[in-house]
Amino acid sequence: MSDIDLKQFADKTTEELKDIWRNQNDYVAEMVAAVQSELSRRGVDVADPPPKKKDTEKKVIDIKKELISWGYGLIIIGIISIVLADFLDPIWGGILIVLGILTLIIQQRGMFIVIGIGLLLAGIMNIIGGEFGGWTVFGFFQLYWGAQEISKFWKYASI
Repeated sequence: MSDIDLKQFADKTTEELKDIWRNQNDYVAEMVAAVQSELSRRGVDVADPPPKKKDTEKKVIDIKKELISWGYGLIIIGIISIVLADFLDPIWGGILIVLGILTLIIQQRGMFIVIGIGLLLAGIMNIIGGEFGGWTVFGFFQLYWGAQEISKFWKYASI
């Protein structure tokens, strides 16, 4: 901080300093430290910089894209399960269609938990459903995949 004069920040408004704090990746570390010091002196909480507005907007868009893909995918797999009722479970097909429709309607990060739980249940059923084989192996993939989807709930927690 030796090259940065702290006095130059005393003249800036709190909003100007907060803007620097929010976009701290755009500034040198010494300047960010000086801004943090000045904001702290003014009694502004600087424990964690708030997310940038653009980052939040991007995450919302990412969530919606992922959930739209999931929604259509679940509906398609559900229809296939019903059509191939001799090979796949048509009851699960109906559940997948309903889950797909809900995912398209409720585009909130909580749907990652619902999708993840569905994958975990399907995985458990495939693992314990019979002899060791292709469905058993697929069940283990579903368990991993379900855990990954549930973790997205926390990945997008800052929104």
